Amino acid sequence: MTTKEYLSGLIGQFLSEEDLASLVESAEFSKPNPGLLLESISASDGLYILVAGKVRLVNSSLDLISTLHPAQLFRECTLFPEAGFLDYAVRVSPQAELCYIPGKVLRSIIHKNSRFKEYLYNLATAKDNEQKSKFSINTQLDLSVNDDQELIAGISTIKDEIYLKTHKQKVNKAYFPSPTQRVTHLWQHITRRYPFFEQQSGSDCGAACLVMVARYWGKKFSVNRIRDIANVDANGASLRGLSAAAESIGFSTRPVKASIDQLAKQKLPAIAHWEGKHYIVVYEITHNQVIVADPAIGQRSLTYPEFKTGWQGYTLLLQPTALRDFQRIKYPTKK
Repeated sequence: MTTKEYLSGLIGQFLSEEDLASLVESAEFSKPNPGLLLESISASDGLYILVAGKVRLVNSSLDLISTLHPAQLFRECTLFPEAGFLDYAVRVSPQAELCYIPGKVLRSIIHKNSRFKEYLYNLATAKDNEQKSKFSINTQLDLSVNDDQELIAGISTIKDEIYLKTHKQKVNKAYFPSPTQRVTHLWQHITRRYPFFEQQSGSDCGAACLVMVARYWGKKFSVNRIRDIANVDANGASLRGLSAAAESIGFSTRPVKASIDQLAKQKLPAIAHWEGKHYIVVYEITHNQVIVADPAIGQRSLTYPEFKTGWQGYTLLLQPTALRDFQRIKYPTKK
C-alpha cells in the first residue's frame, strides 16, 4: 500500500487532492526504540499515526490513560495550544511503526479546512476528557491567598513589600525548554532524581530552593546573588523576598495557600513553606507520596500525612518565562 493510499483511507474524506498530496509529501515514517517516551507537548508539534504495533498514552505520573492500536492518531493536541489540553507522554511498544506529519504542514491545511480542523480538535478533546475523567481532574482550581493575607504577611516583612514594589521586573517572554531539557525532565521523572543544592547555613534554605528550581529549568545561579536579592538576613528569606528574587531571574510567581490535591494539579517544582521556618522544593506529587528536596537534608519521599505535618499550605508557584543570566541583572545594594 502506498503512503497516499494509506492516508487517503484514514483521513482522505476530509481532504482535497492538493491537501492530501501535501501530507503525503511531508509524511515521515519511523520505528522508534521500544519503551521510548515521546512528549505530547513539544517544540516538534504535529500529528502521529500508529501504523503498526501499539502505543500507550500515560499521564505525568506515568499512569495509563489509554492504549492505541494501528490506524489511530495522536498528538493532535499540539495543533491547538490555545485550548489548554492536558499534557501526556507516549510509551512505544516493540514493533511499533509511526507516521509523523509536521505541524507546519497541518496548520496550513486546517487554517482553510474547517472540517479537518474540527475532526482533529474532536480527537484531541476526546483524549483530554478521557484523562480528566479517568483521574478525576478538576481544572477549575481555587488557589487563593485572599482569605489569608494576614497570615501570608506574617511570613513576610514591610521591607519585602517595599522591595517588591520597587524592584519587580516585568517578564513577558515565553520560556520553552530545549529538547535536551525536556528529555532531562522525563528522565528525572522516571528515575525520581531531581536537582539538589545544599544550604550553606540555616538562613539559606530559601535561596538554596530557588537555586534548585532554576537548575531544574537548566540555569545555574549563584546562591550568594540570590541571597542578596531575596533580602536574606539572620532569620532567612520571606515568601515575598523569594518571590522578588525569582521574578528578578525570570520567573513569574504566585504565592498561594492550597491543599495537596490542588498543588498536584499545578506546574511543579514549587517552593513550600515548611514547618513554619524553613523552605523545601516540591518536585512531584504522585497518588501516594510527595517528592521533595530539603536543602538541609536532601531529597525525600514523604507520605501525604508526613507532608501535611510540616506544610500548612503556603507555597510559591513558579512559572519559567525568559530565564535571565545573572550578569544582566541589576541587584539591590544592601545598606
